Amino acid sequence: MQRRRSLKFIIFTGAALPCDPPVTSPQGNGLPEALVNTFKRDYVNITPLSDATNDLGLIAGWSEGYNGNHPYSGRKMRSLREYIAAQTATA
Repeated sequence: MQRRRSLKFIIFTGAALPCDPPVTSPQGNGLPEALVNTFKRDYVNITPLSDATNDLGLIAGWSEGYNGNHPYSGRKMRSLREYIAAQTATA
């Protein structure tokens, strides 16, 4: 009850207006979304999952595989490890 009254007060005073962000926008998080989609496509969808405890343990291995193997056009088609190695070699 108190929460509802507080929300009505906030909306009435104009302190904060509830909003629904657009599904796609120029301010979207393209790279994180690409990472999630890649994880789903290359790891989650092909791995038989059993229980949450075991499944959460798989994420570390998936991260290692992603960082070592997946090229990205923003890194001149190099994996994250290759890109970091090239950056530190030139610095």
